[in-house]
Amino acid sequence: MSPEQVELDPADLDSRSDVCALGVILYQLLVDRLPYDLIGTSLTQAASRIRELQPQRISEINASLKGDLETICLKALEKDRDRRYQSVAEFPDDVRRHLADEPIMARPPTRMEQFHRLIRKNKTAAISTAVVTLALIAATTISIVFAVEASRQKDLALTLQAEANKQRAKAQGERDAALHQSYILNIKAAESAKNKGNFALARKQLEKALIAKGTPSLNTMPFEWRRLDWLINQKIEILNGHNKTVLTVAFSPDGNYIVAGSDDNSIKIWGSRIGEDPSTSSYETPLDQ
Repeated sequence: MSPEQVELDPADLDSRSDVCALGVILYQLLVDRLPYDLIGTSLTQAASRIRELQPQRISEINASLKGDLETICLKALEKDRDRRYQSVAEFPDDVRRHLADEPIMARPPTRMEQFHRLIRKNKTAAISTAVVTLALIAATTISIVFAVEASRQKDLALTLQAEANKQRAKAQGERDAALHQSYILNIKAAESAKNKGNFALARKQLEKALIAKGTPSLNTMPFEWRRLDWLINQKIEILNGHNKTVLTVAFSPDGNYIVAGSDDNSIKIWGSRIGEDPSTSSYETPLDQ
C-alpha cells in the first residue's frame, strides 16, 4: 500500500501507486520481509508508519544487495510520487537494465561504474588494452630508470674528470714550483762559483738552471741567467808588462784604458776594449820621468 492509498481518497490515486505496490513486492522478494513492520499495530498506527517512516535499506539486511537493485527498490517506494518511477513500465525496464548490466534510470551511473560496465562487456578488448598499457608503463619506467642511471653515470664521469683535472693541475703546479726552486738554487750556486773564480762549476750550474727552465731559447731566459752567462763567457785578459808586484789598477774616465802602477817604478797603460791585444796597446812610463 502506498502512502496516498492510506488517505482513502480514490480520486488521488494513479499508476504511481501501483509502482509503490510493485516496490513492496520486490522488497519482500529480496529480503523476505515487508518494508514496514506492521505486526500488532492498529490501522491508524499502520497508516502513520506507511506515510511517515522510511523503509529499512535492504543492504542493511543483506549487504550483497547493495547497489543498483537497492536503488531501484527504494525509488519505487518513495513517499513523494513525483520521485517514483512515473509509470508502471519504467519500473520493470530499470530492473531489466540492471540485469543486463546497463546504467539504470533510477540514478545516473558514476564514471567508475561506466568504466566497470565497459570492461565487463568488452573483456577481450579490455584485457588487450590493459596488457598494452602495462607494457607501455613498463617500457616507460625502464626508459626512465636507464635515463636516470645514464645521467648519474654522466655526472659521476664529469665529477671524476674534474677531480682528475684538479689533481693534474696540482701536480703540475708542484712540478713548476720545484723546477723554479731548482732554478733559483742553481743561479745562486753559479753566482757563488763565479765569485770564487770557479768558472767551470759556474757554467755547470747555469746549464742546470737552463734545464730547470725547460731549455728555452737563450734569448728568452731571465735577466739574471743571461747576466751570469755573459760574465762567465767574457775573455779573461792577462795584462803582462810589470816585473814586480802591481800596486794599483784603474780605468781611464772614458773607460777605454786601464792604468797599472808597480813596484818596478813604472806605470803601464792598456787599451780596455775586449779583444784588443794588450801587448800592442800598452805604454810604459817610468816613475822617475
